[in-house]
Amino acid sequence: MKILVFGGTTEGREFAKFLVSLGAEVTLSCATDYGEELVKDIPGVTVQVGRLDEAGMCQLIQSCGAQAVVDTTHPFAGLVSDNIRRASDQSQVDYYRLLRAGINDQKEIGTRGVHWVDNMESAIKILNEQSGNIFLTTGSKNLEEFTQVTDYRQRVWLRVIPMVESLEKALALGYAAKRIICMQGPFSESLNEAMFRAAKSQFVVTKESGSVGGFQSKVKAAQAMGAEVIVVMRPIEKEGYEWSQLSAIFRSLLT
Repeated sequence: MKILVFGGTTEGREFAKFLVSLGAEVTLSCATDYGEELVKDIPGVTVQVGRLDEAGMCQLIQSCGAQAVVDTTHPFAGLVSDNIRRASDQSQVDYYRLLRAGINDQKEIGTRGVHWVDNMESAIKILNEQSGNIFLTTGSKNLEEFTQVTDYRQRVWLRVIPMVESLEKALALGYAAKRIICMQGPFSESLNEAMFRAAKSQFVVTKESGSVGGFQSKVKAAQAMGAEVIVVMRPIEKEGYEWSQLSAIFRSLLT
């Protein structure tokens, strides 16, 4: 069975390996060259690199002869998932969404110094009502929005994946080079705390990206050194399967 997996996430890599172990022919679509670096050595997986719109996704589905599509893209990449779903429907191929495990209850991480918000705009509003250094762990996609933070050039430290594109974007937007950290996560609680302390952070901004994205480690590290945490909650997804459910589906299809 030929299966197309979208996503350079940890789940994408692991699910591709799982499908290969069941005998599937797997193509893994990654948006960036950096994503390719993380998956290129997986035996039995063909890697396709490049950002695709809906039409490009349809072409890829057809060219690799996919009989099923698995969407393992980031939980905050809603537009990408919508395009994958429509491309699958148009190509008359079964679509499966792998849901990232999240926290079961906000009480799991406690409420001390934690602000839960629905979007980046609400996070920025809180930051503009306060003073003090800010450590952004939300990636490069939302950097333009955070230029709305008062005195962002002096206040903001940020951490992005080690890609030239991400660094150039941050510099072009005016972020201070000495406050940009280019590293691949997820990070341990102790390393997070060391970075937050070095930045003298009063605030840490993060997405609720689940344990795979190192979410709990970031919150605990911030709490340990006395910083407040602003958590942008993930969009609610009504369609999809948890790992155990989806792996059971494909085990029955492939064995």
